[in-house]
Amino acid sequence: MNAGSKPQIRADKYKLRQKNTLFVFFVAVIFSAVSAAAQVSQNYQRVPGIIHVHTKASGGIFSVEEIAKRAKSKGIKIVILTDSAMRKAQYSPLPFLRSIINKTVELNSVLKYGPGKYLKEIETANKSNPDMVIIPGVEVSPFYYWEGNYFRKNLVMHNWHKNILVIGLDKSSDYKYLPMVSNGKSRFNQYQGDKGSAPYQDLIDYVNEKGGLCFWSAPEVKTETTYAGIKLLTLSYYEELLHTSGYTGFAAFFEGYRKIGEPAGVWDEVLMEYCKGKRGKPVWTIGEIDYHYEGEAGGKTIDEVQTVFYLPNVAQDFSPAKISRQSILNALRSGKMYALWKTKEYGLILDKFFIDVDGKPLIMGDEITSSGRVKIYCNIISSDGKAKSVKVKVIKSGSILKIFEGFTPMNVRFQDSNLEKGRKIYYRLDIEGKYPHRIFTNPVFVNIK
Repeated sequence: MNAGSKPQIRADKYKLRQKNTLFVFFVAVIFSAVSAAAQVSQNYQRVPGIIHVHTKASGGIFSVEEIAKRAKSKGIKIVILTDSAMRKAQYSPLPFLRSIINKTVELNSVLKYGPGKYLKEIETANKSNPDMVIIPGVEVSPFYYWEGNYFRKNLVMHNWHKNILVIGLDKSSDYKYLPMVSNGKSRFNQYQGDKGSAPYQDLIDYVNEKGGLCFWSAPEVKTETTYAGIKLLTLSYYEELLHTSGYTGFAAFFEGYRKIGEPAGVWDEVLMEYCKGKRGKPVWTIGEIDYHYEGEAGGKTIDEVQTVFYLPNVAQDFSPAKISRQSILNALRSGKMYALWKTKEYGLILDKFFIDVDGKPLIMGDEITSSGRVKIYCNIISSDGKAKSVKVKVIKSGSILKIFEGFTPMNVRFQDSNLEKGRKIYYRLDIEGKYPHRIFTNPVFVNIK
């Protein structure tokens, strides 16, 4: 053998070792991702649900049973009803004589219908639809106030449509004593002027005490109408997310994704307050359909906006877990769901989304302390199996970390190496297809030590 060929042989062996090392590294990365994805799939099932549905008890036209059938026909497994708690308004030109001289208007609502009757109908519908879960809730307008004078033709009713969704109260009395101006259980009345956030914080505190959940409804929408010569005005109230505390979350779709849900929006401000220790718990997002009847508001369908839940796949005794009321409420309370806006033709599906920290997969709502690497994984597909254009924004603590653009099926895999010690950070996804197709995930938190 030529002596001059020995360095070449050593170089070739070195290159071969490099290739083998890289191959082993990539195989390890792929195996780690597949293993973590398998853990998520084994532990959780993805279940579609709808939130904010009205029945005949308030502004809807269908019974609870009819709603269940319509939802089931669309593949919906979870229905959270939120009929109006009370729709009663009273005005007196002489507030000091309001018990004698007044005009009262009352529309259909849960309190008018009867909370006990309402809860019984939901219980009956659950029994006749064992493959579904129907959960009671109400849409609450805790406060309104008058400005101007009817006889001067400048009377304005403020904040009639400033609403919070209350979910999961069990007892009839829990509904009867909701702190509202309309039912006389609020410490305020409609003649005292604007009371800011106080009536809404009172409601949140009451619901928390009763074990329920609160979500701000349509916080970005402005409502301005006229009824019997009276102006009804509700300005957008997205800043209430910053001014109130203890609520569970807000609805991103249809009316909460611009000023609140966009990167560096109000939601990120609130989440950063949690990360900095200024808030006791995170705030989650949901989708709300605000459904009264099929085809309303330009052709809305019952499944157009969904909240997709990640529910346990396995019970504590390792038997297959059933979808239960408690598992759904736990998911809402802990952020294990994402908000989806779709059309009747198709919808985007977040097939997988998890953060791998030190080999441990975390899903939405999870939190961990670590000094290791953070890897982000997500898979997006289309319900019709066709290629759809999609843009994925990976948001880290309020800022866009990375943008991926492509077509479904789309796989995102990357590692965040820019980790600052001593900080709590979070990751969430904003996934956008052709309008109106969109997904907002809830965040995953990592304490970097």
